[in-house]
Amino acid sequence: MFIVTIVTMIYTLIIRTPRAKQVAEQLQQEFNSLAMFPQATATHSDKSYKDAQALIVSRYSTLASYPELRAYYDTELPKHGWRFVSERTVTNWGRDPGGKTAHYCKGDWSADVEYIGRDTDGMSDYALALSWVVTKDLAVITDGLATTDGLEVRATVSEGRLLRECEELVRFVAHRAAQGALKISDGQEPGYGYWRTQFIADEEGFLEMWELDPKGEELLRGVNLTLRYWIDQHETCRRFHSEFVPPRPDQLVVVSEGVFEGDNVKVVRYSSPEHMSGWWMVTDRYNGKIDSLRTEHLVHLTFVRPDLSKYIALSEGFRFDLTTQEDVWFDEAVLREEA
Repeated sequence: MFIVTIVTMIYTLIIRTPRAKQVAEQLQQEFNSLAMFPQATATHSDKSYKDAQALIVSRYSTLASYPELRAYYDTELPKHGWRFVSERTVTNWGRDPGGKTAHYCKGDWSADVEYIGRDTDGMSDYALALSWVVTKDLAVITDGLATTDGLEVRATVSEGRLLRECEELVRFVAHRAAQGALKISDGQEPGYGYWRTQFIADEEGFLEMWELDPKGEELLRGVNLTLRYWIDQHETCRRFHSEFVPPRPDQLVVVSEGVFEGDNVKVVRYSSPEHMSGWWMVTDRYNGKIDSLRTEHLVHLTFVRPDLSKYIALSEGFRFDLTTQEDVWFDEAVLREEA
């Protein structure tokens, strides 16, 4: 019998208000350097800081839609070194009023475009918030799990919203080990969803879970990205009634010109050989000639186009078209075709 324990790992941090004040001033300079969305009217702004956090936020009113806002900030923020990370739906007491939040990062700074949704007169409210927070790692640890190396498993996340999924990940690993389906030892990869994770023994007596960085170039401590992919992809599969069939980041995707450049895409997933993910993605730049297509590893696609990552666990036979709006459907005829 094993026990999964949630622990707040408190590391030595020397944090004083002057540091937060300094960061708040830097965030304000950064905010001022960003060009305001031209179709918006500012309604309120605020700045605050204390201890280990700082926040700059400005609220706006606009007639523009959320896709228009996303398209604008997907262009404006990267000019200043920001990178898109994720998007989530904002619900109100279980209802979906059309609210969305797009999350970006730049070092240890965060930027959120929070779209509230339209009101009865057709206007929309949204906020742009820049923030800095020093977080404490949250860890899920096994107690009594008999691993090959005689060590307990530990997985860490830096966001409270990921803690429940982190616990499910560790339970999954422990149950597979108990069933003899997984060897838990230094260097082994447990296989959980789309992203690659690996056990690494540390000096504290744990088999720590590490994951690939977003570029797929090196391993980082923790499972934040793994769980973000897991959550977003499961939500997409749930929305469109698909089985969860995640590919691997080292599998190949077929793309046309324009996909890596950020154009809107038309996509289909075929049944394919083991080295292929099954995904074919084209844009309006595709000339219809197969020899103009190329293959890329999925890890490169999801780094350059994180907006597409939530769809890639849809099962074979699914199509999606983002050329005008989000259109996702299952096409049974695709299963009879070969890629």
